[in-house]
Amino acid sequence: MNVLTQYSGIVYNKVFNNSSTDILLNFLNWALAVLYVLPATFYVDSVGRRPLLLLGAVGQALATFLVATVVTQTPKEATDYRYGIGVACVLFVFLYNFFTNFRGVCSTWVVATEVFPFPLNGRPQGLAISGNVESAVMTCLGLAFPTFLANCRFDAFYFFMAVNVCNFIWVFFFPPETKNVTLEEMDHLFGGEDHGIVGQILLDQKGRENVEHTLSIPRKRLKGNVHLLATFT
Repeated sequence: MNVLTQYSGIVYNKVFNNSSTDILLNFLNWALAVLYVLPATFYVDSVGRRPLLLLGAVGQALATFLVATVVTQTPKEATDYRYGIGVACVLFVFLYNFFTNFRGVCSTWVVATEVFPFPLNGRPQGLAISGNVESAVMTCLGLAFPTFLANCRFDAFYFFMAVNVCNFIWVFFFPPETKNVTLEEMDHLFGGEDHGIVGQILLDQKGRENVEHTLSIPRKRLKGNVHLLATFT
């Protein structure tokens, strides 16, 4: 997502060869990204995480496939692209950005916040690691993408299509749905303890200990405490 968005100006330039048009399209793509996240923001809890992740992966794979296919398989003279092909290419890049932001709401910043272990502050550490890994991968791809695009041209988009296909397969088979699962129950979903039940057991045990401690106080001392409490009251 980040690589294609950051270098979308290079992509547009290969189609239009007009810097003003490239800047305008890049601006529109970034501006519309704010609106792209709204559907997932409102429906991530009602529809669920997995459907949005799967739908996003399908949309991203389809968009990158269409960009690569339309540009590489359309007859052209030398490096000149017909205007219609350029418009289609930009449309599919915008479509890719839509599905990316659509599913991005419930990937790193929702699922990664929920699924890490409850004890020992596992969630803050896990989210920090997730963000750092994302940044590291983005940096590596960002450094390699200009060379990748220069050598492979628009066939490079088939690589991103393959990545999203693998993403779809992984989400389909492995991560469970975390919709309507409380943070205390999350570990149980992955085979661990239900901390809601464990916490309730500890509270019940503490309550029994308090009752037993009260019953173990001598009657005379308890009577004096009652009179003292009544006096203060």
